[in-house]
Amino acid sequence: MAGFNQRLRFLRYSPGQFFRKHCDGNYHDPESGHISYYTLQLYLNDIPPEQGGSTRFWGPRIPAAVVLCPT
Repeated sequence: MAGFNQRLRFLRYSPGQFFRKHCDGNYHDPESGHISYYTLQLYLNDIPPEQGGSTRFWGPRIPAAVVLCPT
């Protein structure tokens, strides 16, 4: 790992907000030639799973999803 890319983001969702189904892409830094390959997601809250705050990881070719609720 060489570092974090310049597109580092911090998000805060209010009740009812969500991020639609999507695929994270990589980022190519034209100056250094570095390419990002990974996404790191941290939950900085203490919301119980029954109140939301979960993440769904969709498979590439299957309709099922894996749902993770941080504990």
